[in-house]
Amino acid sequence: MELTIKEAMQRGVIAYKEGQLHTAEKYFKIILKERPFHPGANHKLGMLALSANKISTALIYFEKAVHLKPSKGLFWVSYIDTLLKAKKHTLAQKILLKGKQYLSDAESHAYEESLNAQTSPRNIKRSTPSKQQVKSLLDLYNLERYSDAEKYAKSLTNLFPNNNFGWKILAAVFKKTNRHSAAVEAGRKAIEISPNDTEAHCNLGNTLLDIGHREEAMKSYLTVTKLDPNHAAKHLVASMSGENTKGASKDYVKWLFDGYAENFEQSLVDTLDYSVPHVLADLIFKENEGKPLGKVLDLGCGTGLFGQEILNQYTYLEGIDLSVNMLNKAAEKEIYDTLVSRDILEYLSQKELCYDYFIAADVFVYIGDLSEIFKQIKKRNKKGARLAFSTEELSGDSYRLQPSGRYAHSKDYIQKLCKQFDYKILKHHEMGIRKDENVGYIPGALYLLGF
Repeated sequence: MELTIKEAMQRGVIAYKEGQLHTAEKYFKIILKERPFHPGANHKLGMLALSANKISTALIYFEKAVHLKPSKGLFWVSYIDTLLKAKKHTLAQKILLKGKQYLSDAESHAYEESLNAQTSPRNIKRSTPSKQQVKSLLDLYNLERYSDAEKYAKSLTNLFPNNNFGWKILAAVFKKTNRHSAAVEAGRKAIEISPNDTEAHCNLGNTLLDIGHREEAMKSYLTVTKLDPNHAAKHLVASMSGENTKGASKDYVKWLFDGYAENFEQSLVDTLDYSVPHVLADLIFKENEGKPLGKVLDLGCGTGLFGQEILNQYTYLEGIDLSVNMLNKAAEKEIYDTLVSRDILEYLSQKELCYDYFIAADVFVYIGDLSEIFKQIKKRNKKGARLAFSTEELSGDSYRLQPSGRYAHSKDYIQKLCKQFDYKILKHHEMGIRKDENVGYIPGALYLLGF
């Protein structure tokens, strides 16, 4: 049965997406045999030629594509990118002038900057992006304009082939837009250019971990720790190798939550069905019989989820957290009297303590050995008070660093600490802490202790 042009195009596109390039080429050439002026088939054949590094052939197809359908911005992008790759800067400038009306402002700006930097005598020897180019790309990425960031990053990879910055941003964009294979490929390209870039190795490890390639991720993290023995990735290496440590490093916690702050609540509450602050607050209110909570210290307050749950039920609310980005989000809620960027144990051991409630919602999962925290709160607080917190559950009588990078604590371990430091368990409530794709809900517990 003879294929229609539409059917051949569909089959060619499917084959192209699946990486069956020879099959895709066959379908696109069938189309051109019947209809030489088909813009889409010309463009696809240009992309196939480009993937085979046949630059001259690709340019012929792209030139036809923009001539046949000038309103298609993607055709101009492919044509100009390939001209830059071929270092045909004068022709690229002419084509940019012709196609500018069909490009976004970000695309036009990116190409103009690239061409100016390449052709300016002052910048002709530049091998790295300018500060303004770096800022422009980071601004696009941070504003979540991922499509524009992708195009700008690609232009920088063409302009500065021996610098890996554009590739690192491309990898980040691909990860954010769930194109994990492309993210891995871009990440490896960034490392190929700069083998000693710890950030590039760590980013690649994170992407590999996200898609379940744990062994490859481990190799990336090991490389990071060889390059920088004190890097935050050391905690991930420990968790993935079965080592049991006393707690995550301050650098790891900062690194994790500074990068997580922007989407923290959406991810945790909406996606992972996290309700610990609400249930913990309810536990406290019931035990307190509706009376004001007094002075509250929210340990590891994050973006202020617990603070929201006790709004107007306290006389003073203070939050501490290592992540400045998380504290900035908490400040936006305007519910904390004081917010401090500090390590929890340092704060408890040095600050004058006079609180009625100490709160640690989803905090002890980053601290294994809780003995010093229990000790400092009991020893240094000037009055009797309450300590409320959540844990991930564990059998046995201790704590354990899990492959997730989080710690689990057994009920026996908490009881042992209570006996050692003279706390009384007032409430114990078992619940699913949050969703997990492997186990459904992670089993955990809430505690309310008195002293």
